[in-house]
Amino acid sequence: MMAGAGTRIAKPLIWRSLAAGLIVLFACTGQAAERRLPPVDEAWKDPALETFRKKLLAAVKRRDIKYVVARAARNIRLSFGGYAGRKTFREWLTLEGMREEYWRELEGVFSLGGVFTGKDTFCIPYVACIDVPGCPDCDPYEIVYVLGDNAKAYAAMNTKSRVVATLSYHVLNMDYSKEVIEGWMAVELPRGGVGYVTGPEFRSPLDYRALLRKRKGQWQIDVFVAGD
Repeated sequence: MMAGAGTRIAKPLIWRSLAAGLIVLFACTGQAAERRLPPVDEAWKDPALETFRKKLLAAVKRRDIKYVVARAARNIRLSFGGYAGRKTFREWLTLEGMREEYWRELEGVFSLGGVFTGKDTFCIPYVACIDVPGCPDCDPYEIVYVLGDNAKAYAAMNTKSRVVATLSYHVLNMDYSKEVIEGWMAVELPRGGVGYVTGPEFRSPLDYRALLRKRKGQWQIDVFVAGD
């Protein structure tokens, strides 16, 4: 089981911090408000952080275990169930049946933008770190973020089926009344109806996310978890 899977505890406040200056667009339709969250990335505020993330992502892509583990805090938090530390981190990066998915999750997280939640704390990806302004009822269990500007929703769980909506950075409600197969989600479409979505363009705020912290002038991976 991947770290954090199945946990049902309250979402930590740090994942709910709102980045100052965030612009969120709301386009109203005749049926409902279309919630959108454009990409956000504040790494530019600290050149050392930008360099750290760039080199880390490159190391993740080449599956450089030594480099990646060395950039983790000694007590890196890996779940809400007590798993922590560089030794466990290394094990999960090499564990048969887990390693490839774990590497893909690392790559997915560090390919996205993030926000500062403190002077020396950076939260990534942004969809796990901020609330959607104007949406007090956006429960993290109930929503999915669209990370692209040309993402497709289908009439059935088949990418060859009819496209029922083209989505652009929308924040969608999940439809749990529909049975889905692994890798697919049923969502409520902005203009009404239900569609099926799949792929990395769609992300839950409870998917893997990370906290980076700067200690003694050096950035480290302090937390890498999924669930809540």
